[in-house]
Amino acid sequence: MLIAIRLFFLFSILFYFNLTVGAQHSPTDSTTYGSVILNFNTDSALTIINNQFREAKMIGSGDTLHLKTGLTSIKLSVIHDFLFEEIFVLKKDSTFSLTHQFKNQPLSKELLDGNYAARNAFGANLLIITDEQSNIVLNNKDIGTGYVFTNGLIGENNLVVSIPKHNSKFNFNTSNEFSNSDLSFKIIEQYVKPDKSRSRKIALIPGASQAYSGGLGS
Repeated sequence: MLIAIRLFFLFSILFYFNLTVGAQHSPTDSTTYGSVILNFNTDSALTIINNQFREAKMIGSGDTLHLKTGLTSIKLSVIHDFLFEEIFVLKKDSTFSLTHQFKNQPLSKELLDGNYAARNAFGANLLIITDEQSNIVLNNKDIGTGYVFTNGLIGENNLVVSIPKHNSKFNFNTSNEFSNSDLSFKIIEQYVKPDKSRSRKIALIPGASQAYSGGLGS
């Protein structure tokens, strides 16, 4: 009788254990996936999926993405052209082909300001352009003369551009330029001399032309 009771308790424990383990490993994830094939006329592009900017990655042409189904947004950013975005519905077990032909746009402030790939290419989120002899001070730190690639801080930034010999100074506060959500490249172009010809050629700035040369045909 005692043996029978012990066997009963043993089988009860084993039965409960099997139920528990089985429940833990039962497939409950109902997420479905589809595939996206990227095709474009440059080696790679900064790819932003569903506005997840902090998850952006350089993806090569011909690569395949495996994504959750549903309404999908894919942004492609390169330094030599403006942002391209495709919005589509990705279906279960389907393959969507995303094709785009980038252009070789002239290097300019309009092209780079707000460009996501530029931040990746320059290793900075801010380009300050001013008079060739102007001193540039950002957040109380002397960072260069004439132009400089640097990183603005999230929130407010205090920029001072000055030419000591001419007793001229310009103060700028970037209260809304940088945020956690916007990870694009910024350009601040400000001259102290009132008679200075405007808009220096960005293509002539060392570092800019080298990064740009990685565009089409590279």
